[in-house]
Amino acid sequence: MATKWGIISTGRISFDFVAAIRSLPQEEHALVAVAARDINRAKEFAEEHGIRKAYGDYLSLAQDADVGESVIESLPEL
Repeated sequence: MATKWGIISTGRISFDFVAAIRSLPQEEHALVAVAARDINRAKEFAEEHGIRKAYGDYLSLAQDADVGESVIESLPEL
């Protein structure tokens, strides 16, 4: 069963993370959701990278049972 990943934010690091995950066996790692403060950015990122779910807030991603416990947070330091 694959580790199901969720991505918080759509910044540059997220693009690198997607590339890294895509280089691994699909049966072991799956990108299932992305969240951004702007739902349109999340939807664009999801469409560009073939990710099924997009959220306009981080809590919704955190509560998504399909994501599991594997979340990459790529927010800039505040």
